[in-house]
Amino acid sequence: MNSICFAGVLALCCGCVFGDTAPVPVADGGKIVLREFPKSGGGTVASVLSDSDDYGVMLLNDASAEGDPKMVIVVARRHPAEVYRVVSLDELESVLRKFPAGAQFYRYDRCLVPAGYGLLEDAWEEIEGVMRKCGHRLDDGGKSRIVCTCPD
Repeated sequence: MNSICFAGVLALCCGCVFGDTAPVPVADGGKIVLREFPKSGGGTVASVLSDSDDYGVMLLNDASAEGDPKMVIVVARRHPAEVYRVVSLDELESVLRKFPAGAQFYRYDRCLVPAGYGLLEDAWEEIEGVMRKCGHRLDDGGKSRIVCTCPD
């Protein structure tokens, strides 16, 4: 099997398709999972859409090396349960146009080191600009929804 074919099979199996504006699998015991993170000391922890939120967004740096940042934006919604992973602001706009006007999004992140660490400092401002352009709001009340990756 060539490496391109293998990568495609792997992406389909784990739901890690990036740069595609189609939703990827979301459910984990009834929860909408934005991203799994390694937990300090071993294991993993899932960042899930809060029961009180209809929409969430997460900024990730999926770099393969420190000097090679790779922006990934995760967008989730409760009804219908969907999670999108996009790699550009144009793809983000395409996804956001599928959502009802006036949607209020909440920011999701992880503790210790922000998931978007290493990306340009204005990345969140650019995301918020695309949301406004599409008629949505990014309102986190001054705080992100944080998943703890610290040891137990």
